[in-house]
Amino acid sequence: MTLGAFILPSSRSGSVLHHVFVIGGGELVTDRPLACSTRIPDGADAALHDLGSARLDEWTEAADGWRCTVQSLA
Repeated sequence: MTLGAFILPSSRSGSVLHHVFVIGGGELVTDRPLACSTRIPDGADAALHDLGSARLDEWTEAADGWRCTVQSLA
């Protein structure tokens, strides 16, 4: 199943940390904050793997952060 991943920077989320979300069919599948030392956007790949997903294409800038297509590892 193909899913979408989004990185919401801390400046947009009102949080201290950047946050990565995995979305499928318009619904939240899973999410987590990124470590303070994470290089954005490519550093989020490890977090995606921990969430059970792998990036299929490049991160692209979006209005509120970055987005890419991911696939479930399960």
